[in-house]
Amino acid sequence: MTDSPVSVTFEQISQWQWADLAPARLQLDGRQVSLEPPLRFLPGRRLVAFSDSHPDSVFKCFFGDRGKRDYRRERDNLLRLSAAGLPVPALIGGDETPAGAWLELQRIRHGQSLYHCIDQPQVQTRYLAVLEQLYRAGFVQTDPHWDNFLFDDKQLWLVDAGAVQISRSVAEQQANAGLVLAQCDATRTALEASLLVQLASILSIPPARLEQTAQQQRRQRIRRFISKTRRSSTRIVALCHGHANGWRLRALSPADTQMLLAAIDAGPDEQALKNGRSATVYVSGAYVIKRYNCRSFWQRLKRRLGRDRALNAWTMGLTFAHFGISTPEPVMYLARADGTRFLVTRLITDADELQMRLAQQPGDRRALAQCQGLLDALHGFGFWHGDAKARNFLLRAEQAWVIDLDAAGWSASARRAARHAARDQRRFDRNGARP
Repeated sequence: MTDSPVSVTFEQISQWQWADLAPARLQLDGRQVSLEPPLRFLPGRRLVAFSDSHPDSVFKCFFGDRGKRDYRRERDNLLRLSAAGLPVPALIGGDETPAGAWLELQRIRHGQSLYHCIDQPQVQTRYLAVLEQLYRAGFVQTDPHWDNFLFDDKQLWLVDAGAVQISRSVAEQQANAGLVLAQCDATRTALEASLLVQLASILSIPPARLEQTAQQQRRQRIRRFISKTRRSSTRIVALCHGHANGWRLRALSPADTQMLLAAIDAGPDEQALKNGRSATVYVSGAYVIKRYNCRSFWQRLKRRLGRDRALNAWTMGLTFAHFGISTPEPVMYLARADGTRFLVTRLITDADELQMRLAQQPGDRRALAQCQGLLDALHGFGFWHGDAKARNFLLRAEQAWVIDLDAAGWSASARRAARHAARDQRRFDRNGARP
């Protein structure tokens, strides 16, 4: 991505791919609209960015015939929601073009995503009030992830009207409330329990029924998230380095990316954390690099056919972190043509392995309880670790992390997930007395 704005037409920007993203000056109706790096980008479908066209505006570009339909739906929904008294951004302008359509909306200054403030009681109260108002007015927000709600210390705003649908069916509203509850990750079980009771009261349905719906919706969310970990998106970018290909997080700075690629090429120094036949683990700056060595033609073939433990650790590491399971976040995955694989995760500093704690104090009930709680949390979401030995848990103060996710997995089948969870528990119990 370049730093200086490029001048583009709407037709040109509709053809952009991920590699073309840059600050732009969009030529539109005889004026130029400055677009900052995008808030959201779906190639060939949509681009959303802050704009300087007005002092406080968000500019949305919709591409193609589908984009025109999306534009009309969002414009019409904004007008309906505003007429119903719901807190939505003001509509500044919009129009269709031969290549799509555009929409300009009020920018919510100092607005925080619910992800960052939902734990505040006043925000929870406002959130429930907006949801109730939506249901009472005959609407549902079909994409109620917390980035679609912004709180500016005074008002909670609904900022994605395109995902709103008219619905007066109790069954549809129940499914939507279940999706709302499914936004709670493993760190917010108490919040989920509170929202469950209140949403069940709003909809006049038994909490148990809504809880079952929430579990179904969470399984769908996990499945969709896993499918996004191996393709370019707003969060992930494809990576090519010499004869290697892979993925990295977009949030990884160019300087850190180049530093890590150089460290991968150079290999470990004499102070590698692990230097075995199957894997080599070493530190580079604030990151840990794990090299998966390829020892034979058959192993290389298996990895090409999909039995790639590094790729599995990349997928499950991102998934665990997204759903609130404490694990060092993966930032890069790289696959060489010779079968060697690399996984880079963030470094957890000043942490002890559970194995070390138990060696110092056999049967350390506090340490075991912390790690057992983490294991219970990941099992509660249908995940499993696959190798729950003491070396794969880190502890620092009151925090525990799980590492080495080569054999980790997830299943929508409760029976299969329970079978793997039982194996995890048996392996964990061999670490010491149960807490």
